Amino acid sequence: MSGLPACALLIALLAPPPTPLAPDPLDRLGGYTLDEVWSGQWRRMYDRTGRPDPDGPPQQRQNRRLYPEYEMDLAASDLPRADEQRWRAAIDGGRFRLQSLDEFGFAHLVQLKTRAAVGEAGGFVGLRFDRRYGRGYDSDLLRVDFGHESIGGSPVFARLGVYPRGEKEDIDLELLVGARWAAWGEARVRLAAFDAFIDAAYALAEGRGVVLDRHLDMQDAPLALAVELLSARVAGLRVELYGARVLPQAIRVWHPEVPEDDHRRVREGWLGAGLIEYRLPPALGIPVALGLTARRWTSDFGAVGFADPARDRRITEDATRLEAYGLAALGPVQVEAVVGRTAAEGLLDPTDPDGPTGGEIRWLSRIRAVWMLFDGFGLDLGFMRSDRALTGPDDRRFAGADHRLLTRFAVPFGERVWATFGVGWDLDDGDGVYDGGGVTLILAP
Repeated sequence: MSGLPACALLIALLAPPPTPLAPDPLDRLGGYTLDEVWSGQWRRMYDRTGRPDPDGPPQQRQNRRLYPEYEMDLAASDLPRADEQRWRAAIDGGRFRLQSLDEFGFAHLVQLKTRAAVGEAGGFVGLRFDRRYGRGYDSDLLRVDFGHESIGGSPVFARLGVYPRGEKEDIDLELLVGARWAAWGEARVRLAAFDAFIDAAYALAEGRGVVLDRHLDMQDAPLALAVELLSARVAGLRVELYGARVLPQAIRVWHPEVPEDDHRRVREGWLGAGLIEYRLPPALGIPVALGLTARRWTSDFGAVGFADPARDRRITEDATRLEAYGLAALGPVQVEAVVGRTAAEGLLDPTDPDGPTGGEIRWLSRIRAVWMLFDGFGLDLGFMRSDRALTGPDDRRFAGADHRLLTRFAVPFGERVWATFGVGWDLDDGDGVYDGGGVTLILAP
């Protein structure tokens, strides 16, 4: 109960005096897009040091620290789906969310982006920063963009993104080229180069006679290619399709002093995602959008070619996510309902490449409503149910169902800043009543 007085005090200090009910600038139906989720999967591939095992497979979704209610904890402070289309279109903005996981730890997400024009013909330089911390994530990723919004006055745009890191061998490059039409939508091709400076860094060190315990050498072009299509809304309907191939590639790892540890790291994979969203005709007078999404990521990773073949290991990771959602703006109340199913397979402990493999199937159902009582104050209320079934060994993993009630306050601090914060309540026996608190903050464009 200690979180409620603190929330009430914060409202009293910061919220403006109540006024007659007025439309809130962020209380619009908006729309959802998979663009940010898709980009997040690429960031997971780029940021090796943000994964439990930097030299391991790319997904590493299984983790014995992922307790049954972890997904509910992340969803409790989730960003509103109705705001995703606006976030994608925005040039500048920021988003932050933080959620208590236990007595000592939080999970949090930070997203910041800005850009400045270069010249008068549509060129720009931009910065994008993503911070994610939780069970299995400890990632800080900065991207520096050099791009053009309309090459030669045509619909074609391009962006070269550089991911600078403290370690030169972990610098990635991304080229995005596409075309945008108001009546049809957007088509893009993405070309990614992983660890693009490994060979240069080690060649420089070896040329200078630096003594190294380990050497890396690219055996193939470390590339991935994607095609991405995002349609405009036609007769209330929108469609998004994404597909990518991580080309087969290998890195030779050799140790001058311990040749029996020499091996090759190999990887390849497929990614795909899709969305279909339908908005009810305006003539009905009720802003409602209904959507379905699907995404899958299959990746193969191996450490092979050891002097002792018994040490060779290949890991296949697979994650599939299906969702149905509904968005509605009913006067002062904005409603969001989501039902999702996630199936994941991989190592149960990413830090132990010789450990057991297994997976899980998770269902998460949630409904939440933001009710603006006054111009500067509202309530964010929700209910969630999580179901988790296990595949493979049960070792230190738990299945079952959990339920949670969310009670949060919604406070817009002016026209560009939106915040919700509050606590959750466990509806199951034996777990205690209080179920963690959190905050979500949006700096709107």
